[in-house]
Amino acid sequence: MLVAEVGTLEILRELDNTKEFLRFHELRKRCKIPQNTLVRRLKQLEEYKLIERKLNLDRTVDYKITQKGKEVYQLLLRINKLIMHS
Repeated sequence: MLVAEVGTLEILRELDNTKEFLRFHELRKRCKIPQNTLVRRLKQLEEYKLIERKLNLDRTVDYKITQKGKEVYQLLLRINKLIMHS
């Protein structure tokens, strides 16, 4: 289950806290998860259309959370809150 995988919530949180696109290297610094895990998780999140990937002319890659991603992230936060207060 993607939402239970290492790094998923961290990635969604960081992208949700950012108004614009976030560079891969900045996301890597903020999430503090192994690079190979980050790459795998970003691909999965993109496949499910929870994030958007943009390849720039200088071959850097930027990421942004989609509306669907925001909704899923907010739902996960609500579920977490329910669990913690039960």
